[in-house]
Amino acid sequence: MANEWAHVAFRIDNNGTVSSVVNGVQNVTTAKIPNNLKNTTTWTLRVGANANGFGNFEGDVRELKVWDTARSNAQIGTVAN
Repeated sequence: MANEWAHVAFRIDNNGTVSSVVNGVQNVTTAKIPNNLKNTTTWTLRVGANANGFGNFEGDVRELKVWDTARSNAQIGTVAN
């Protein structure tokens, strides 16, 4: 997707399952978040970097939104357009 705009969302549901949604379409569902992270009250959100603060993200982040509930694909698709 070089030189193309894309809306990318990540969702964590109540069970701790992480899924990605690109341009309103769910792509990948990954393993669940470990219990020791699910039960944490604070998280560090990193955009374009890994947990050590390094990464190779090349591009621009035009907008960032964080919700306190898992959004449906339709809700994410509405925001993407």
